Amino acid sequence: MVATSVTSPQLNSLYINGSMNIVTPSCTTPDVNVVMSSIKQSELKGVGTSAGTTSFNIALNSCPAGMNSIQYEIDPATTVVSSTDAVIALDGSSTATGIGLQLLDNDGNPLTAAKGFQSAATLGSAPGSSTYNSSTGGDYTIPLKVRYYQTGTPVGPGTANSEMTFTMTYQ
Repeated sequence: MVATSVTSPQLNSLYINGSMNIVTPSCTTPDVNVVMSSIKQSELKGVGTSAGTTSFNIALNSCPAGMNSIQYEIDPATTVVSSTDAVIALDGSSTATGIGLQLLDNDGNPLTAAKGFQSAATLGSAPGSSTYNSSTGGDYTIPLKVRYYQTGTPVGPGTANSEMTFTMTYQ
């Protein structure tokens, strides 16, 4: 006689219960106030000329690990006078006339205008200074320049103010 044993399959259930908090890591970017040097009216020689270049940096601090590149856009709060030359109008608090402000990359080339003035950088490479490491994160600095740009005649003395918004995306 042969004996057989049949066991019935055992059914188990697994329930997972909990909550998830998804956080998008980001860099911190402090406000940047650029104080430009004073120039003489005679330094601007006619419409399309420029003077008084000032360097400044946009700091990206405490960036998360895993980023490879950034793209940024600078949107002026005023009118774009020339998208080709990256020239923006002064704001209503300004008293100078016949000039705008020209936005440049670190090499002195006008920023590219699309929706705003855009550019891109590979993290950990020139032209920005960097302590960024894709494995651990870190800081990155975007070097830029701005200068006075003659937009009309005559050029009148006074204050030259403008405001811009910096937007960054990264991968």
